[in-house]
Amino acid sequence: MNLNTISNIRTLAKSSYFQTIYSAAKEQDVKIFENNINFTDLQITFLKYLSFYSSLLTDIALGDIEEIVLTNEIYEDSYMLYKSKKDRKTLASNNKEQSAPQKTSSWIFKNPPRSE
Repeated sequence: MNLNTISNIRTLAKSSYFQTIYSAAKEQDVKIFENNINFTDLQITFLKYLSFYSSLLTDIALGDIEEIVLTNEIYEDSYMLYKSKKDRKTLASNNKEQSAPQKTSSWIFKNPPRSE
């Protein structure tokens, strides 16, 4: 695939039309392609970018980043790389916290033995 093809796929995947179809396909039984198996390289690339832009647009909607990121593919890729590295660091620090021994107290309540 050449760069022009990738750029066109990205433009389509970013569009509100295909983002709506992608969202509906995840929620309901809406087909994006006529075939559901044996995807071509172009179809896989398109699906990858649909997911990519869905994540990016969600972060914009949540206010994590500004919409200006969508003005340049380099900004888009850079943000997603940053987000990926940040998520890995967060995951690594969470794993360290979970593996460290925790000092906790536990209380066990038992009924006293009955005397009959």
